[in-house]
Amino acid sequence: AAGLGDIGEFFPPGDPRWKDADSAQLLASAWAAIKDKGWQLENIDAVVALEKPKFLPWREAVRASIAGILGVDTDQVFVKAKTGEGCGAVGRSEAVAVWATCLLSR
Repeated sequence: AAGLGDIGEFFPPGDPRWKDADSAQLLASAWAAIKDKGWQLENIDAVVALEKPKFLPWREAVRASIAGILGVDTDQVFVKAKTGEGCGAVGRSEAVAVWATCLLSR
């Protein structure tokens, strides 16, 4: 959303600094670059697709974690869950997929 490049540019797969990096560290690093360009987060909306475990028991903790990393209120972070309905790698419980969009302002 900030036009700063893609994940491979931020975290090149050959760079040992990012090997086994915690996702919180990746998010914090990307967010710092976005903030440095003068952007502010209005909201983030994410969808987590997985068959199991059920996501609902962890949803609020995930929202709070994301909000804490980004330094925003939890009411700016929305996280929903869905299943793969038995289709594809998600539906066979072989994978988890996540999509996120954010609204930024200057």
